[in-house]
Amino acid sequence: MLDIQKESHRTKRVNDLIQRQLASIIHLEMKGAQQSMVTVTKVDVSPNFAHAKVFVTLFSGKEMNESDKKSELALLKKAAGFLRSKLAKKIHLRSIPELRFYLDDFIEKSQRMQTIFNEIALSNKE
Repeated sequence: MLDIQKESHRTKRVNDLIQRQLASIIHLEMKGAQQSMVTVTKVDVSPNFAHAKVFVTLFSGKEMNESDKKSELALLKKAAGFLRSKLAKKIHLRSIPELRFYLDDFIEKSQRMQTIFNEIALSNKE
């Protein structure tokens, strides 16, 4: 039982480390990511550390439609090998996990929910 807790603690530390380092690499070294601001919101490594799900949010000065988001995500997926090699130079693990990028739409969903709650609150006041 103690080994499982130790493993999950190590996994959490690796998740946090990869998240911080990837955010830095994307911000400082990745060309093309300047069109929108990419925020690494969460990283989930597999139990054997072979794969990492990287969740990102995308912001830009203007409203991004789904097509823009998909093209930005495609850019990240295309650069996964580059990002993995840069990550290998910054962190010391036996093997660097394969990076898989996903859009994190939590912020958008929470904003939509907040709008709905505000509308409900306004209708209850009337």
